[in-house]
Amino acid sequence: MSRSPVSTFRPFALIALGFMLTTGCAGNRTQAPAVIEPTPQPVDTAIVEEIVPAFPTLAEILGPVSFDPDTVTAGRFDTGRMWTFDAPPMEWFSEAYGFQPDEAWFEHAHLGALRSNGGECTASFVSASGLMFTNHHCSRDYVTQVSLEGESLLQDGFYAATLDEERPVEGFFVDQLVKITDVTARIHAAMDAVEGAQAKAGARQQEISAVGGEFDAENGMVNEVVELFNGGRYSIYTFKRYTDVRLVMAPELDIGYFGGDPDNFTYPRYNLDISFWRVYEDGEPVDSSDFFFKWSVEGPKAGDPVFVVGNPGSTSRLNTVAQLAFNRDIVNPYLLHLLRTRMSVYRTFLDSHTDIPDWEDLNNDYFGLSNSEKAYTGQQDGLLDSWKLARKAAWEEEFRNRVMNDPALSDAYGDPWTDIAEARFALREFGFDMYVLRFTRPGDFLSSALLGKAFLIQQYRFMLEQGMPADSEGAMDLKGLIEAPIEVYPELERAMLAAQLSDLSRFFGPEDELVSGLLGFRGPAGAAQDLATRTMLNDTDAITALLAGAPATIVDSTDPIISGMDSIMMRLIQMQTAVQQYMGEEDAAMSRLARAVFDVYGFSIPPDATSSLRIQDGVVTGYPYNGTQAPVYTTFYGLYDRWASNDKVAPWALPERWQNPPDAFDLDTPINFVSTCDIIGGNSGSPVLNRDLEVVGIAFDGNIESLPGEFIFLPDLNRCVSVHSAGIFEAINDLFGYKGLAAELRSGAIPPGE
Repeated sequence: MSRSPVSTFRPFALIALGFMLTTGCAGNRTQAPAVIEPTPQPVDTAIVEEIVPAFPTLAEILGPVSFDPDTVTAGRFDTGRMWTFDAPPMEWFSEAYGFQPDEAWFEHAHLGALRSNGGECTASFVSASGLMFTNHHCSRDYVTQVSLEGESLLQDGFYAATLDEERPVEGFFVDQLVKITDVTARIHAAMDAVEGAQAKAGARQQEISAVGGEFDAENGMVNEVVELFNGGRYSIYTFKRYTDVRLVMAPELDIGYFGGDPDNFTYPRYNLDISFWRVYEDGEPVDSSDFFFKWSVEGPKAGDPVFVVGNPGSTSRLNTVAQLAFNRDIVNPYLLHLLRTRMSVYRTFLDSHTDIPDWEDLNNDYFGLSNSEKAYTGQQDGLLDSWKLARKAAWEEEFRNRVMNDPALSDAYGDPWTDIAEARFALREFGFDMYVLRFTRPGDFLSSALLGKAFLIQQYRFMLEQGMPADSEGAMDLKGLIEAPIEVYPELERAMLAAQLSDLSRFFGPEDELVSGLLGFRGPAGAAQDLATRTMLNDTDAITALLAGAPATIVDSTDPIISGMDSIMMRLIQMQTAVQQYMGEEDAAMSRLARAVFDVYGFSIPPDATSSLRIQDGVVTGYPYNGTQAPVYTTFYGLYDRWASNDKVAPWALPERWQNPPDAFDLDTPINFVSTCDIIGGNSGSPVLNRDLEVVGIAFDGNIESLPGEFIFLPDLNRCVSVHSAGIFEAINDLFGYKGLAAELRSGAIPPGE
């Protein structure tokens, strides 16, 4: 979900797209990126030579459509409503919701919110004594960490009835945003002082480091330079970090993850995805009386405006159509193939090896892959919807015309859209190489360890052939990596090798030199079995002997994997050289585009998500789905129906105490609800607030229709799914019977005697 598929390159090691393990078949249409032509200008009546662009037009990229693209118009909030606290949307809130929040309101909103472990999730203060609230799925690893011998707190849940019983978590910290400082002019001045894309990028990074260092020395806090609008704006975000965080309450896994992976990205939902912690300072609960969010026991109702405060991870709504088309045609087809094949590998292995000691860890990896597969499928379906791309193109054309028709803006920024389109079109020649050659990233848990080791051997050979002494530090470090034993289950490794050979065959074709060298005329499974049987890459002594005579012994090696990868280094160098050139050209164009966005729109539109703190507004409302209407909220009655309707088995099983609830437990109480708030991965754990800044819920997911929100926000169907504050209080007070916690939520203070 990064803005570009390749961020940087190390010598001889490919850095491919890193995808988020969070958040129907989409197909593999191969098309080129689009470009939107600027408004035609008057020209001399003399005959002029027609210039044919080197990349397709919008009509070509959309393909056959059932609508007229010229009739598609951009919406006011296609770029979303993830507002920054740099310039909070006071006027919009007044227009939309009829109330005028002041600076103090927004300050309270950002001081009450917290970022956990540098951006894993969001949390918030919900009492005057440091009580902190976040999702259960944000806490699972830490709940497991504080379990004592003989305990299984993740499965059974936990509650600390007194402060003394709260359990500290090593290595867990939360950050509170306390100040924002605009440093845009300084960083832009440093970039403007030099010429050339590479020099500007270097000046930018140097100035960012200098600014951050100065703030660190000045205030001694955590300071981060936050880039907004892809570089159109830079701010220093200053955080207060709390490192003493203790577990107060976590429900059982079966209710905290009710519905499991099948219900992920769906609604209606019935999930108590919550946990409570307490933040300490100097050994005492922190005094959060000035900025905690009070609890609403009643929660929201239909039509209420609500506000999410959190740290959305990454979006690409300001990317050009050319970049989105590249994702549609190159990035996503590869990622979906990768995810689906690796899911099959892990599921098959796990189902036949249920007694291995790290089964649970590998199973968690599988669920992460499944979550990502669902997310990327939704994104790809959105990109394959020509109407959505046409709507993106309409916004891009509007923006482009405003720049090209303004002499000052046109002189300052030129035509970055064409530059980006040309770079992306040129990258298509190397598109799949950037992703398929994952074995050049040793240690990647989705890649074959054998292919990774063979790549390191070919890299070692290349280094020696280029004149690097075998006893140099670089050569010795690489030699150590090569000689390290492969610590992967043999059966899992063979399956992973087959999957990676499948990648090569699918995306490069049988005539490719690498494919023919490794597979020959065999299928991936047969080739993997043969290669794994005949290779010596699991024999440490044989590898040591091979390296001792390098590079000649590597050149002459008959090992089927080593010799099959004989051409890999030249291929990587060619690809990396081209990618560095084209991505450098795109980065320079993106820098101009970013500044143009801010010059034209300012803060009237929000920047893309960057894991920086945002406030997101919306209304509590249902939506049409599956031929009917999704309700505004679900209730505990629905939870029990979902349990019974699925034979009461996982992932719809209920913990024992939930199977026979006490009479005081009110099944009419809402448990989950939906709103039009604009969220994405990273918002997990975000408080949902009413206009009085009271907690009315906690965000934990989006519906399936929200997944194209990666690149466009369409509030007609896009929904934020949250746990309802009334349902949380009802469960804590009347089902769990945690009276102390319930009293603290109701009053905002620790009850006497706790």
